[in-house]
Amino acid sequence: MLYRVTIALSIFPALAFGREIPVQDRNERAVLRIEHDWLRALVVRDRAALDRILADDFMDPNWKGELRNKWQVPAGLSKPLPYSQRLRDVEINVYQDVAVARGLNVISDQNARIMMRI
Repeated sequence: MLYRVTIALSIFPALAFGREIPVQDRNERAVLRIEHDWLRALVVRDRAALDRILADDFMDPNWKGELRNKWQVPAGLSKPLPYSQRLRDVEINVYQDVAVARGLNVISDQNARIMMRI
């Protein structure tokens, strides 16, 4: 009996030690990675990454409620950031071809004091 189990484990290691990650989980992780890549691109001023991440019809409200399109985002990248940003409590929902990411962008000053949560 032990001999058969050993053979089964050596022939099917994925069944024995791994599990297939559901497509939904992979999609959610991909969207979360893109959210983090987007924030990193803003922080390090990576215009090429922003161009790759943001759709041509992208629209984004800023903290003042003003809408910015994809082409306006790089215009604000000329000034250095006097603060840091990090994502927190991000939840991803995937609906067929569409994903919705909701969470907090925590903005802190140079002394790590939280200035704003948006």
